[in-house]
Amino acid sequence: MQSQGQQVLARVVEKLGSVEHAAARLGISATLLQRLLSGTVPLPDQILLKAMDLVVDGVPVETPAVAQPQAPKGPVVI
Repeated sequence: MQSQGQQVLARVVEKLGSVEHAAARLGISATLLQRLLSGTVPLPDQILLKAMDLVVDGVPVETPAVAQPQAPKGPVVI
């Protein structure tokens, strides 16, 4: 039976599509995330809080790989 913390982590993995993406967003290794999901390592509060933020804030399925274009700086010369 999964703990509530493990369920939150599983939800993050589901929303992001892979353990690797979820681990990157949580700032941990994929190996550690696997251990947290299996319950072999206790879930630290800090990681649980990050995971809860990702679930509550509505994690986008894909993060944009390209930066958004910015408006030119300074006066426009024609």
